[in-house]
Amino acid sequence: MAEPLRSDWRLYCFRLALVLTGSISLVGCESSAPQSMSAWFACSSKSGDQLVLGHLDFVESRGQFRLQFFGQDVFYNVKRISPQGGSVSGTAVFQGSLTGETKAAPFDFVYDRHEQRLKLDGVWNECDVLQDRSLVYLPVDETQTADPTEQQ
Repeated sequence: MAEPLRSDWRLYCFRLALVLTGSISLVGCESSAPQSMSAWFACSSKSGDQLVLGHLDFVESRGQFRLQFFGQDVFYNVKRISPQGGSVSGTAVFQGSLTGETKAAPFDFVYDRHEQRLKLDGVWNECDVLQDRSLVYLPVDETQTADPTEQQ
């Protein structure tokens, strides 16, 4: 390996130290705090009429939402999310419902990772960390069976 120029020696040593400690920054000398690979959150509207439970996987670029609004309980899949600075945006599409809805319009959203808030229909909703992660997913209907002898 060629010896670096003397004027670059400090920068070379600094970067070498970063590589050896596992805190590498090849683009420049600034480093950033590690970011979570996903977010689990529960958000409510200011009026309290709407509850949104969500999971966004920033590595896989997908996620799920559950919206509870005026008696409806609807689940959505997020097929692709796009980073925008400290936020991510995407579109959620209907997956299913616990209250009988068979379709629902897709919606766009923005999730601010740093402020933990979700923007729906132009309105920011404050979010908390979701403790029970199972609430985000559409439950499997265990009353349906694949056994043809039970279906008459």
